[in-house]
Amino acid sequence: SQIYRHHLFTKQLFTFQTYQQALLWLLISINIIYLLKTFLWYYQKKILYQIEKLPEYFYSIQKGIKDIYLLHTSTQKKMILGLLGGLLIHQIYMYYEIFVAMDEAFSWLYFASQGAEVTMTHYPVPNNHVFYNLCSGFWNLLIPDDILAMRMTSLLSFWILCVVSYLYLYRKTNFSTAYMSIMIMGLGFSQSVFSVQARGYMLCTFFIVIALFCLFEYLEKRQLPYIYIFTISCILGFYTIPVFLFAMVAFYGYLLWQFLRKKHRDVFQTFFIVGLLVVSCVYLLYL
Repeated sequence: SQIYRHHLFTKQLFTFQTYQQALLWLLISINIIYLLKTFLWYYQKKILYQIEKLPEYFYSIQKGIKDIYLLHTSTQKKMILGLLGGLLIHQIYMYYEIFVAMDEAFSWLYFASQGAEVTMTHYPVPNNHVFYNLCSGFWNLLIPDDILAMRMTSLLSFWILCVVSYLYLYRKTNFSTAYMSIMIMGLGFSQSVFSVQARGYMLCTFFIVIALFCLFEYLEKRQLPYIYIFTISCILGFYTIPVFLFAMVAFYGYLLWQFLRKKHRDVFQTFFIVGLLVVSCVYLLYL
């Protein structure tokens, strides 16, 4: 423990070289902040308009979920309840069977439980799940049990992802496809482990899937809320785990493929701006 603390929090030497580097990063940060302010000022009317319409969006989502539920037959409803019950039993079993790994304990003891300021300002190798640790720090204020507090974000990410994925796939395909997809996802090895482990993999998966769904919906409907959710999901996905970069490359690779096929060329400027916005925000968050 003392060795880890010495390695993590030992003071760095202040030299002329580190001073020059700090000035350079600070200058870049200031310019990025001014660019973001200019962007927000330019689009503030559209953003405020969308914020005012949030109650309508929430109502439409609630109505959509209710409509989808009513489309199910009695047998299908029983099958869904049985699947959810099975997933719950499986997750409870995994929760108690999987021991607290070293990375979980390390992140909890040295970052999440130490407050947001420590989590947001120090980045040694094990702490590359920053946003997850921030969420764990929040649950630490509400839940007295440390293990449950550190794993709560993964548990919630898993269940919200199951619900969202089922609703989306049911609306786009059919009951059988949606049902089998959730069964495979819920009982798969990776999800079985990551949904009860206090690391950012399940949360990052959640942001990847949400961003993917919003990308498809925006290309189909050209509605601004989807591009907003896509942008936020990408920023938070990067802030959870930097390997979100692979998902980001896949998203833009798909857009490039569509562009080369002479499809969706009208959204090139939109996603170029979104990409710059994501990179700028992520840079500032990791600064």
